[in-house]
Amino acid sequence: MVERYGLWPGVVAIVGDADGYCVPYAKRRYGADVVQAVIDGLPGYERLTDHEGNPLSVVLYGSEDCAGCAVATASRCYRMRMEKNGKL
Repeated sequence: MVERYGLWPGVVAIVGDADGYCVPYAKRRYGADVVQAVIDGLPGYERLTDHEGNPLSVVLYGSEDCAGCAVATASRCYRMRMEKNGKL
């Protein structure tokens, strides 16, 4: 089961341009406060960007984008867990 964050239907990934990352990895990559602001839709969130200047946006559970990035997002999250546990 994919972890969901925020309000229903839930955010499953953060996307900047073509790069999609699961929420835990996105928090590590962009900063927890930045990602949480995007998830919560806080004022000014639309100005938050990835490292290349692309605006960060959410992928909602059950959306077409969710199906398209699910494999890549899952593999990146798996890699993150492996790195965190010192297995890569």
